[in-house]
This record gives sequence, structure tokens and C-alpha cells, in this order.
Amino acid sequence: MSSQSVSTAITLSDLLPNSYVLVYAIPLLLVSIVVTFAGAFLTLDRTRSFAPIEQPASRSKAPVWRLEGGVGGLMAGWLCGVHFTTYLALLILNRSHLKLEAIQFLVIWVLCSALLAAIGGRWRIAASVFYAIVGG
Repeated sequence: MSSQSVSTAITLSDLLPNSYVLVYAIPLLLVSIVVTFAGAFLTLDRTRSFAPIEQPASRSKAPVWRLEGGVGGLMAGWLCGVHFTTYLALLILNRSHLKLEAIQFLVIWVLCSALLAAIGGRWRIAASVFYAIVGG
């Protein structure tokens, strides 16, 4: 018999200790429940559906940050960031001999999720793409 090195796959439970699993799982579960029942509704732009009550007298300066993707876009971007970061971290750790501590993973996870949430909230098309990716 030849001696082969048997390597076991690294899973999320290997990456995060029990105290961090709740930090990872509870927000993901809560946002996923909201997105399941109201995700498309939160992403829709309803300004063209309803006539404005009154016309403004003068146009003021355009806002610096328009939330075109809506709250649903923020949630879709956040969910996509969470799944993307987790997938890439586990893929890299299973293919290489690198080490990633739990706190390092959570910092990368939060930064990537915040960036994609901002992109999903800002642009409606990005929110739709994130929903398509997360929804399968």
C-alpha cells in the first residue's frame, strides 16, 4: 500500500469557534427571512407607481447618495457579500496551506459585505444581480 496524505476539508465550523458562529448565523438568518418574504417588494422603485401629493415649488440640489436599490438592495448586497466571502475563504483554505483566524475572517466578511451592501443599495441593477446570484 502506498502512503497517501489524507487531507480533510475545512468547513465553516472549523474556521469559526462556537462563539463566532452566532455572530455569523443570526444576522444571516434574520435577513434571509426578510428577503424571502419581502425582498422583491423592498427593491422595487415605487415612485412611478404613485402620483406625488404636491409638486415642490423649487428643485433643490440632487442628493449625494440616492438609494435606488432600496432597502432590499442593501440586504441583497449584504447577503451576496456574506456568501461570496464564505465561499472564497473556504475555497482558498481548502486549496492552500494558509491559515485564517476567526477574527480575520469576520473582519474580511464585514468589509466585503458592507461594500456589496452599499453597491446594492446605490444601484438598482446591482441589487437585481445580487438577488439573482443569491437566489440561484
